[in-house]
Amino acid sequence: MVRQYIDHPRYLPEPIRGKLPFRAGTDKGRIWRVVQLGVAAEKQTAEAKAAALKTLQLSQGKPGDAPPLAKLERLANSSDARLRFQAALQLGQVQDAKKTKPLAQVLSARADDKWTRAAVFSSMGDWSVELLDELANQRLAERQSLAPALAVLGQLIAKTRSPQETGGVLARHLDADFGWREHERTALLGGIIDGSSSSVAGLVAGQPKASANVGVIFESARAKASSQGGDGAGRLASIALLGHSSFGAERETLLALLTATEPGSVRLAAAKALGQFDDAGVAVALLTKRRWGGYAPGLREAVTGVLLGRSTYHPALMAALESGVVPIHALSPARRQMLERSKPVGARAKKLFAKQADGDRMKAYKSLKPVLKLKADAAGGAKIFTRACALCHTHGSEGYAVGPDLTGLRNQPAETLLLHIIVPNHEVVGGNAMYEVDTKDGQTFAGLLAADTPAQLTLKLPLGFTKTLARSEVKAVRASPLSLMPNELEKTMTRQELANLIAFLKR
Repeated sequence: MVRQYIDHPRYLPEPIRGKLPFRAGTDKGRIWRVVQLGVAAEKQTAEAKAAALKTLQLSQGKPGDAPPLAKLERLANSSDARLRFQAALQLGQVQDAKKTKPLAQVLSARADDKWTRAAVFSSMGDWSVELLDELANQRLAERQSLAPALAVLGQLIAKTRSPQETGGVLARHLDADFGWREHERTALLGGIIDGSSSSVAGLVAGQPKASANVGVIFESARAKASSQGGDGAGRLASIALLGHSSFGAERETLLALLTATEPGSVRLAAAKALGQFDDAGVAVALLTKRRWGGYAPGLREAVTGVLLGRSTYHPALMAALESGVVPIHALSPARRQMLERSKPVGARAKKLFAKQADGDRMKAYKSLKPVLKLKADAAGGAKIFTRACALCHTHGSEGYAVGPDLTGLRNQPAETLLLHIIVPNHEVVGGNAMYEVDTKDGQTFAGLLAADTPAQLTLKLPLGFTKTLARSEVKAVRASPLSLMPNELEKTMTRQELANLIAFLKR
């Protein structure tokens, strides 16, 4: 398939969407088979005929006789990963609970491999609890962590077993003396909750032992989440588990994890966990001016996704947009449309976004559209790029890599390029938002956030300079509501020069 354009219509201004042939190239795709003239077809071998017969049997739902269980048990213990994988697939034909032992051996050898997990779980049939029991019988000191597999297996158990059976699993397998590592019990519980249609309270109703075990694991998860012990899988699983509790119970723990001293993965996990609560208070807490201003680009994108994910959160998000705490450009056009379709705030969103569309910068953009009809000189535009844009942008080998690379814009409509030159705040992608950093010695730096770790942060400045600051030096970090690109750039050039610049960018 040949694609002339890779843009999606909803990423472009409405007046421009109808002007790009988005289906261009769809008539170019062809599949050809090349055969040498005068050469006879290859003669079928016995092996090829046997493979064709097996394929025919499978296509007709006749897989043939199941291999002997004893032979598959030997293959499941092979040192060759390919043989173990084949054994797991073949065990799907065995209709006997005894197959869970070799399946457990295969899974224990590569629990971190998604294909191994898929093969084992597709072959276990109705024996999910029995497989869990066999996994628990594996010698703890001789096996790797089974947490990735237990999370999936927990979901399958919750979906396929009765509430009583699932409660029995919680009562037995979550006991501290049963043999699982702490993070494995957390993964199993998280999987069961994810796969269940009941609340945590519903899962353990009428089962005191299960209830006590679950309570202990949640307490342990709170302690682990707050431990500031890096971003290991155990800590991230604990944070995710807290998302199955309630906002009232986990508010302080999870909000504290959004601070800049935590690793990025921990901050993202906390935001995702907060998004599990159907409580309007989540949005209010996430959208305080202090918190929003301190979010790094990746976290800001994640928080925005969380806030748009539940209509419960939309009123608080709308209020933040109206008050200016959250700049409108923080939402892409597609995300703005989501708010416009929201029942709680749709009318307010349409009114706010329409007002922005009629702002002074948009009026300037509309007044400059005749520039696009001028005869332009791309070579002359290269000089304008060097003078006005190269401080922060690259094009080919020219310029400094602060903002986006402008090399690949030739397929963008000229109207789109003009829009983003004249209205730089129309849409600011997270990684291109400007941040202001105040230091304890009274200095202030403004630039794009290039790196953000618990120990330090780095800003990208014009002319390709960077500024790295230790966290101990930083007094405050604020996300600016404005793009680093200045307004009224068009006043630094004539209309002809603006036309030439656009021609250069499309060259």
